[in-house]
Amino acid sequence: LVDPDKLELYAKAFVCEDLDDMDGIITYKNTRIAMLGVPSVGHVTTKQMDYVFKVLDVDENTAVTFRMFSVINALCERVTKMDQFCRDLLEISNLIDIERKLALYRAMFYCNSSSERDANFIKLEALKIELMAGGLNWSQQQFILSKIIPNDFFEISFLDYLCYIPLFLSF
Repeated sequence: LVDPDKLELYAKAFVCEDLDDMDGIITYKNTRIAMLGVPSVGHVTTKQMDYVFKVLDVDENTAVTFRMFSVINALCERVTKMDQFCRDLLEISNLIDIERKLALYRAMFYCNSSSERDANFIKLEALKIELMAGGLNWSQQQFILSKIIPNDFFEISFLDYLCYIPLFLSF
């Protein structure tokens, strides 16, 4: 889920906020500060950052490890790279409504047959079936599928799926 080429950048930002005790854990507040030190996510909006923390279930009581910090940044990068329409949808989304439906969206992702390679990926075909089962018409399905770009194995990662929850909610 995380680009290995970005780990060094994430590590530098993480360590800067973990200097006091070097225990490999930083606070929620320090996580937000450390993210400003990652060039690829330094321009994330407050709403985008709040969204990422909501969907990853990170709050003021969360102790963030480097692994979690990397996932947070990877999702932030995906969110900031969405097309303008999807970013606009996120900006007008009600985060409380998303939080309320988040368990449902997670369950929908993980109830699908996962990829043979990794449990954090589902086949593109499984997503198509979910969209049909959700009652979306053909043009809505095509629109969503045009936004979510599968990997070389025709799979969708959990992080890519999380990015587009506001798009799912818009239909």
